[in-house]
Amino acid sequence: MNASQALGTLKLLEEDIIEFKNMVEIVALCAKKKSVIRLVMAANKIDTAKKHFSAYFEEYSYALAPFGLINAFSGSTVDHFQRRVDIHEHPDGDRVIFFGTTRGIAQALELERAACGNLEASYTYGYPSCCALAYDSIERGRCWIEACLSNTPGVVRLPALANRFSTLVGAQLGVHLDYFPCSIDCSDTLSINKTNRNCLSLSPLADFLPSINEHINATVIWWGGYLWYIKGTSLQEHKIFSRPIKPFVFSPSIACPGAIEGIAYHGSRAEILINGKWLSCRGGSSPCMILFEENSDHG
Repeated sequence: MNASQALGTLKLLEEDIIEFKNMVEIVALCAKKKSVIRLVMAANKIDTAKKHFSAYFEEYSYALAPFGLINAFSGSTVDHFQRRVDIHEHPDGDRVIFFGTTRGIAQALELERAACGNLEASYTYGYPSCCALAYDSIERGRCWIEACLSNTPGVVRLPALANRFSTLVGAQLGVHLDYFPCSIDCSDTLSINKTNRNCLSLSPLADFLPSINEHINATVIWWGGYLWYIKGTSLQEHKIFSRPIKPFVFSPSIACPGAIEGIAYHGSRAEILINGKWLSCRGGSSPCMILFEENSDHG
């Protein structure tokens, strides 16, 4: 990535045309790790996006998809699924713009014009096939976080780079591409994330890395359709929060169990304090806890 491409990427980010995960994809594109990016944006952002693509990315092209998108359903506060519509019937709907190499864009357009499956799409956009196959269940209305955490035991320690949930919180920083991993410890996803971090470290946008590292080191708790995000590199053995932590991801149809008032962590065992009661993190119908740590040796 050269200085011009970095400046163009920052302008796209600052003007809310792309999200941070899209910035990571652009870095990967400029490092020749991807050939095309599929961006979804509001119709009124298209002209500005085109202007920046033309001004700062001479090596790459762009093309609009021949359809629009409107919201179809929501599985949770972060699960919003869209369906294709005629752009003339829905001129205010979102638009899809393909950005990348001429060949990559041609492949994406051909793919999207056909009745492509998720597996075929993963080959074009550079996502793991295992994640593409898992996405089939998400498209049928299942919450992607629930699908991702379905087999998680009570307490899990993982590398901070595996933290996909970081892109949902606050500044939404992370090194993931714009897809849903099939599991929290997907090895193919972790390999891609390591490559993304390396590409970012070699780019003019490397100054983002300290903030990313701070954001992705965190503890995530999932229970009953609710998710809590606690930033920090490690948990104390026993901690009572002066301000209880409210969940930020939830299913609107499920009653909230409450805010987390404290945590007790003892190596492979953990408990959370909710409504004055300690609950063991055992997974299944009980809470589960994932500790994303920079120095975790998982995998």
